Amino acid sequence: MSTIGTPVGQLAITSLVGSWFLNGIQQAARPNFGDYSVSTAIGQVTGAMTGKYPLVAPIINEFGNVPGNSAQAQQAKDWAGKNVQELMKGSQ
Repeated sequence: MSTIGTPVGQLAITSLVGSWFLNGIQQAARPNFGDYSVSTAIGQVTGAMTGKYPLVAPIINEFGNVPGNSAQAQQAKDWAGKNVQELMKGSQ
């Protein structure tokens, strides 16, 4: 059984933190909480599945793109975006 070496693990953690940081900057510059939250949720689910079943990861990733483009996902994005905007207006 192979293990991930320390440099690879450090690179993965650095990439993850960098991605979160840059996504935060993007959200601050162009807020779209609905899209961000739904995409993140789908990404977390597909990421967990690909980690558990790495041999079929490409298939899981392709099927993970399907829900994000559905009408239900768009409704969830719109709902989340609208509610966050109303929350932000109420806090000012």
